[in-house]
Formats: sequence, structure tokens, C-alpha cells
Amino acid sequence: QIDESTGRLSLVDIVPSLGKNPQYLAITPDSSLLLCANEESHQVVTFQIDDKTGNLEATGEQIDLNSPTCIMLLSAS
Repeated sequence: QIDESTGRLSLVDIVPSLGKNPQYLAITPDSSLLLCANEESHQVVTFQIDDKTGNLEATGEQIDLNSPTCIMLLSAS
């Protein structure tokens, strides 16, 4: 969670990456999803971010890629 007055982050939970060797995390611009690149299991896994608590819940969706090590979010425009 983010402390509104200081901007400091606090630990909410520790959630498994659902893969091997997580290399990179990205949060979508609308803050609704967290994407996790799992290098050794060759996948990017998505998690829904609860907007009130910050807790993560796996969406059940993943993208299979060869050894992802970075995620770059691009604008649709």
C-alpha cells in the first residue's frame, strides 16, 4: 500500500509468482493488473490488484514466451 502523506510503500502480502525465476514485474497504467515475467517457466502471469487492499489474485491468464526477462507496456495510441 502507499501512504498518501509520505508516498512510502508498505508490505501487503507475499504471493507466489506461479512460475520459476521471476525476473520482472510491471503494473498496468490503470493499476488494475500486475504482470510477472517468469524466465525459467517461460511465461508472463497476470494478477488482479485489489484497489482497496492492494492484494493480488491470479487471473488464470498467462502468456507463454521463451524466457521472458523484461516487460514493456506500450500505449495503444
